[in-house]
Amino acid sequence: MKLSYKTKDNRMVVEIEGDTMADLWKGLAEFQEVFEDRTCTKFGESSDDVRFTVRKTEDEDEYFELRCVDKTKPKLLGCKKVFGQLKKPKGALFPVIKKKDEKTGEVKYLPDNGWLKYNKDTKEEE
Repeated sequence: MKLSYKTKDNRMVVEIEGDTMADLWKGLAEFQEVFEDRTCTKFGESSDDVRFTVRKTEDEDEYFELRCVDKTKPKLLGCKKVFGQLKKPKGALFPVIKKKDEKTGEVKYLPDNGWLKYNKDTKEEE
């Protein structure tokens, strides 16, 4: 079976294949989790001017991120949303919306649905 799906902003169309309706459901859920929510929302502002980026380290590790590139909104410029990579199925991505507090060990949800910006003064992501 094949499923054609158009994102809610009409900017992407994807075809998902599966043997069962459950396979199609899972494929669509994975797609939506990564590609559907592309609005940077932080500091009480929002922008859809984002880019998909992949950073590679010297060790060949890859980091998948959405980055806000809206120059008309300086507060949002440089904000990022990070995506983790599952080991199985290989290559599957998920948005990182929780983080472990290094001091307490407690796992907390990130503010603003995972959108972060590096603060050069505090040297931390906020």
